[in-house]
Amino acid sequence: MGVAIAVVLGAVGCASTNHTAPPSAAATSLAPTATASATPTLAPLTAAASVTGKHPIIGTNVGVLVSTMPNARIVVVARFSAGDREETARADATGLRTFWFPTASAMPGYQVEVDVHVYAHGQKRSSRIWFTPRQRPLPPPPPPPAPAPSHSVAPPAGCYPRASSGNCYEPGEFCPHADAGMSGVAGNGEAIICENNNGLRWEPA
Repeated sequence: MGVAIAVVLGAVGCASTNHTAPPSAAATSLAPTATASATPTLAPLTAAASVTGKHPIIGTNVGVLVSTMPNARIVVVARFSAGDREETARADATGLRTFWFPTASAMPGYQVEVDVHVYAHGQKRSSRIWFTPRQRPLPPPPPPPAPAPSHSVAPPAGCYPRASSGNCYEPGEFCPHADAGMSGVAGNGEAIICENNNGLRWEPA
């Protein structure tokens, strides 16, 4: 009888003991995990350039217009015949910047190559353009003066007598009967006389 009671108590004690089961795989998969932060993708760097004039007149300024990423660092090198000229600046908030180069000492007809380098976020881009300075064109010559009308030419002051039109007589021209035998001076300054020579004519005196 005592042995039977001991066996029953042992069974009850075993039944009342709590055992913690290991977490199942399903429960483990439901635990929240840290999400890796996404790396932002940078826009590709671009470098576009142009000039305000391909053939600027010497003595004026030529502009180099650069379009790139906002706040990018820009280096522009203009290779003149007398040496290189370098300018550095950053693009504005819209990605634009204009560089100005004087051409007062440039050689006319010499092609100036312009190298444009752009830097941003570890990237670099380059572009090349050119311009050729030229001499200022000469003004056109003034037009020649218009010839004076023939009727406005005044006869020489020393000739006499004169025809009814006011012009001087010349040797060989007919003379009026009223001047028969009269002496005078032709338009060329030669002495003339009105006498009959196949009709009254002014003949050399």
